[in-house]
Amino acid sequence: MPLRRLFRLRDWAVLTISLGLLTACAKDVYLGSTEPATIEGYEYEREIKVYSDSEPPSTAYRVLSVIPGVDLLAFIARTAITESEKTLVSRTVYTEALRISRIDGEAVALTAQKVEVPFGEHTIEVKYCRYEELRSACSRGVELSFRAEPGVSYRLRRTSEFQVELWSSKAVGVVVRSEARAVVAQDEEDCVRKRKFDIETRARNWPNTRAEAGRLLSEVKPYCRSLVRGALSAAE
Repeated sequence: MPLRRLFRLRDWAVLTISLGLLTACAKDVYLGSTEPATIEGYEYEREIKVYSDSEPPSTAYRVLSVIPGVDLLAFIARTAITESEKTLVSRTVYTEALRISRIDGEAVALTAQKVEVPFGEHTIEVKYCRYEELRSACSRGVELSFRAEPGVSYRLRRTSEFQVELWSSKAVGVVVRSEARAVVAQDEEDCVRKRKFDIETRARNWPNTRAEAGRLLSEVKPYCRSLVRGALSAAE
């Protein structure tokens, strides 16, 4: 039989269907690229500045005295009017990082910012670390299980609720999010500061939210305390 007859269109169709069935039926059989996937943590330097509060001019108080919601408006006005007059009381510089501490049960050096894994199922353990003079600390590890695709880059991030997420360069959205929270004790004060700033900024820019802002500000400390201390207790 001539060789060319062995590779007719029908033969190619049968071969293609067979390969498709093989891939669908055997989850662990992969016929494509074997390039490893990469997982990248992050490391950022942060700065906290604390200023003294100067009293706003008496004119501002006279104007505010006839406006409803004077307490919140006074705070907003004081921030806006005296921004350039404030005195820097303290400045704290720290570095925060998300590090992979284990891959499939095997320890990984926390100094590694990027690691490679073969394609397939993996469970990684991630720690959040905050490096600050005399106050450095790392959280207890939280686990993320996922299927790594060949050649795809993955990136770690921490949410405002202190959960760890894994993002893929190939797909839009979160691949997996941890159930546990990665926290250190300093997160409580950071949470209070950030949430207050967001609420006050919104109140300045959106006057119709000022009434609600007062209530939200009163809830910040209890919320942050419960979020952080609850996670720390669960990790013990």
